[in-house]
Amino acid sequence: MSNNGLSKILGFLGLDKTGNNEHSTPDNYSSLYSEKLRDALHQPAGAEKASALRLLLEEIEKQNTNSAEESPEQKVDRYSSAGVAYSELQQYEEALSYHDKAIEIANNSPALYYNRANTYNKLGEYQKAIIDYKRAIALDPENADYHCNLGYTYDDLGMYEEAIENYNKAIDINPYNTINLSCRAAAYVNLKEYDKAIADYNQAVELDPFDPQLFFNRGLTLANRGEIKEALKDFEECINIDPENQFGQKGMAQMAIQQLSNIGQQ
Repeated sequence: MSNNGLSKILGFLGLDKTGNNEHSTPDNYSSLYSEKLRDALHQPAGAEKASALRLLLEEIEKQNTNSAEESPEQKVDRYSSAGVAYSELQQYEEALSYHDKAIEIANNSPALYYNRANTYNKLGEYQKAIIDYKRAIALDPENADYHCNLGYTYDDLGMYEEAIENYNKAIDINPYNTINLSCRAAAYVNLKEYDKAIADYNQAVELDPFDPQLFFNRGLTLANRGEIKEALKDFEECINIDPENQFGQKGMAQMAIQQLSNIGQQ
């Protein structure tokens, strides 16, 4: 087997890890805009979702002129929803402005720190994200999403041991969440601890045998370990599960199969 050929495929097919929930709803606060935000986020990705988010933001911006009539709870709901919506639209400075306003009113809400941390993360301001994730965890230590996304941030910084420590906590809280398992697996791959990574992917596949991303990522990990035949099986299963390419992995899986097949023949 050619190591150069294997390096090429693993180079252009980066191991993907998916973050956990992108936003959290503050407890004990008005939910008018949070419910509208949830509806907008459930729209199909792309133009439909963006349009729904912009309509929501237009409504929120109009309400700014009537803010004196709102209760503090209503303001928190509106500011928090606007922050998440702007973040989804990649307008991060606007998002941070609204997150800050919400936290000024309700500085004891873990969800608000979590939402702002997610925005900092998208901006690449990882140290600020870490501070906010830790604030959220201090207020709600049993929330698996908070631990997982803190781990994800350490992952982005190349601090894989710290990432795994937080993924461990997320898995202890919720051992049935495949995102927690696949994120830890990705960290193990970065440490070249392929056996542990594959064990996590195996467990995730048992929990959700219809997620093509899990087979794709496990296939990459097997390829890293030099198990070409097993890797090919996973890439083929990825395509079988999602022949219409709804999850966006079909093209990369096909390229992986072609490259690995060539390597296996060398």
